[in-house]
Amino acid sequence: EEITDHEIASLCYSLLFAGHETTTTLISNALRVLLEHPDQWAALVDDPARIGPAVEEVLRYSPSIVGWRRRALADAEVGGVAIPAGADLLLLMGSANRDESRFADPDVFDVDRPNAREHLAFGFGIHYCLGNMLAKLQTKIALTETLRLAPGLRIAEDADVRFGDNLSFRAPVTVPVTWPTAPSDGREA
Repeated sequence: EEITDHEIASLCYSLLFAGHETTTTLISNALRVLLEHPDQWAALVDDPARIGPAVEEVLRYSPSIVGWRRRALADAEVGGVAIPAGADLLLLMGSANRDESRFADPDVFDVDRPNAREHLAFGFGIHYCLGNMLAKLQTKIALTETLRLAPGLRIAEDADVRFGDNLSFRAPVTVPVTWPTAPSDGREA
C-alpha cells in the first residue's frame, strides 16, 4: 500500500523531534534510577561493561513513555475482553514491563536482570521505535562518561525529585545531585 503524505510527515516529525525528547528523558531516568540504587551505580563504576544491560533494565523499569493512545482498527479480543473497532485505547507499556509472569521480582531494579531486553519501552510490531538503537547508544555514552567523570555522584540528601505532568511521558523535571570534590592534596573528600 502506498504511503500517504500525512504518514511521511508523521514519520519525519517522529525522527526529528520524538527521538530527542524520549532520549533525553531516558538519560535522565537512567541517572535518577541508578543514583536511587547506589549499589547498582557502584556496580557500573566497578564494571562499565555492564552499562549496556543496565540501559535495558532502565528501559524496563522506568521507560520514557509509560503509556500510549491508540484506536482499534478492527474488532478484537485481548485477554478475554472484547474491543470494538473504533474504541479508544490506552496501552500501558510501563505496566507490561512490570508483568510478574514475564519478569521475576518486577518491581526490583536489577542491572543484571537476564531478560531485561524483553521490555516494551520501544513499542512492538509496526509501532516499534525506529531510533531504538540510537537512543540506547546515546544513553550508554552519557552513562559511561558520567560514571568516568563523576563516579561519586549521589542523589542529594532530601532531594525533591519531581516529574512533569504528562499521561504518556515519565520525565523527571529535577534530579538534584551532589558529588565529592577532591582536596588540593589529591585525596578524596
